[in-house]
Amino acid sequence: MMKKISIKDIAKLTDTSITTVSFVLNGKGRISKEISKKILDVAQKNGYEPNRMAVGLRTGVSKVIGLIVESIGGPFFGEMAKVIEEEAEKDGYRIIYCSTNNNLQKGKDMIRMLSQQLVDGYIITPMKGLEKDIQNLVDNEKPVVLIDGYFPGQASLTCWLIIMQALITRLIVLYDRDIKISGW
Repeated sequence: MMKKISIKDIAKLTDTSITTVSFVLNGKGRISKEISKKILDVAQKNGYEPNRMAVGLRTGVSKVIGLIVESIGGPFFGEMAKVIEEEAEKDGYRIIYCSTNNNLQKGKDMIRMLSQQLVDGYIITPMKGLEKDIQNLVDNEKPVVLIDGYFPGQASLTCWLIIMQALITRLIVLYDRDIKISGW
């Protein structure tokens, strides 16, 4: 298996600086068309893909959504996960799946783990005991969508429309379940 090519590797192959390669790959700076073409050709030929984690740290956007449900293996949540993934992909997002198996501590651990992964937002099947953890996400201005349940009286939750309109329509058609999104 070939080693994943880096910006540093492209700089060596094109006899340019790492900064020049970065500028070209990110569409910044004023680099000659000849040098830009050379860098882009080498990047494409060698299958260069940006490190998503590095891009996320730089831009503050990971293009990843955390999905926390009771069990990804059941028919309802399995179908829901499929729909979420299909809709998210349309906007360039990826999904990290997490199952709590109705275990409160596991739910808390999943929220903490996803927070460390710098996900852009959360889709959560809430369970009693996660109110403070979810409210903490909202307080930190993280988009949160609650599906198949909600916490009465909880402060309004932020919802982003990237995938949710199509998702909700499809889920309502597929299942007669409680789907509540606060803050819309």
